[in-house]
Amino acid sequence: MISLQVSANRAQRASDERAMADHATLVALHELAKKQVEILDGQNKVLDLLRRAVVSPGPEARS
Repeated sequence: MISLQVSANRAQRASDERAMADHATLVALHELAKKQVEILDGQNKVLDLLRRAVVSPGPEARS
């Protein structure tokens, strides 16, 4: 019976370690996704500025 308990403890410990590693991976992926959204927002702002410049050029472009 003791060997069954030892085996169960080892299996539980391995499962806990996998869960911790999975959690760390998910946290890292979430942080990466947040950074990607920040970058895409910045790119959208730049594209919006470029679109406005093309649609309504400044006075120097009219002369």
